Amino acid sequence: MDILDFFRGVHPWMRLFRLLNQFPRTSHYWAAVHSDDDRADELTDQSEGEQDNGRASRPPLETWTQEAELLALIADLLAYQRADFSQVHSKSHRWRAPKPVPRPETALDRAARRSEHHRHRDIVAAMLGA
Repeated sequence: MDILDFFRGVHPWMRLFRLLNQFPRTSHYWAAVHSDDDRADELTDQSEGEQDNGRASRPPLETWTQEAELLALIADLLAYQRADFSQVHSKSHRWRAPKPVPRPETALDRAARRSEHHRHRDIVAAMLGA
């Protein structure tokens, strides 16, 4: 595939965009995209109208590696250790579970969320007599 074919009209531009999005996150392309100040300004302007849902964003499954999983596990274990330490040394001895590091969303996660939503809807319908 020749990059000039996109300019010649041989291949559609969307194909190029799909290919670029498949580059590794450690590539020079991604470094250039995320270092672009103009792009950052545009994204900031676009996101000003959107509300934050309060949840941490989840990393893409395509770039999640074994090393990332192990680092997330270590961070979770350290957070639990800190919570245990805080509980032991606080006057209230109240334990608060730390939030785990966000993991990529899988099809199983989405299916579980849909199932939970359907179960909730059924309970509400039963309580309202619908």
